[in-house]
Amino acid sequence: AGLVRRAPEIQAEHAAAPDRQAQARRAYRDFKTKLLDCERRLKSGDRNQRQLAEQQVLAMRDPLAIPALFGVIVENREALFPAAFKTLADSPHRNATQGLVVIAVWSTSEAVRHHAIESLRTHDSAVAIPALIEFLVDEPHHKIRGRVQVTLVEMRRDAVLPLVAALADSRVFMRQCIC
Repeated sequence: AGLVRRAPEIQAEHAAAPDRQAQARRAYRDFKTKLLDCERRLKSGDRNQRQLAEQQVLAMRDPLAIPALFGVIVENREALFPAAFKTLADSPHRNATQGLVVIAVWSTSEAVRHHAIESLRTHDSAVAIPALIEFLVDEPHHKIRGRVQVTLVEMRRDAVLPLVAALADSRVFMRQCIC
């Protein structure tokens, strides 16, 4: 009965999806353009230009900026990296948390992974922990699973350590039962 009452609302949400996707694509393009302009100014010899560019990156608080910020971090754009990472780390938005989870697990730099883990400590565990557990359960590569375990433990050592041990034991147990 509840679904029938919500049908018009669900249809309206479904109809609006292409508009939201187009808006997200436009926002990504616009923020990426702004970030690349800031990068150009961060590389300039003019100290004032560098400071202004850094301030502009740090001021990107719109949740629609998160994919572009994440993109320049993943691309390891050296001049933009510190300000983009700080902006992402300071954002309370769930997409920022999910981006930090990906960085904490997949970055090839141990220092970057460490900074992402430190940042995740202040983020919503209800978003970060399920994303990490999904990696832990679904990722077959031992090295990545190890990074996930380290991230979980370092984020919330007291709350997560028993969970990581239980998941690891249950995965081993499940493999033994299946084989």
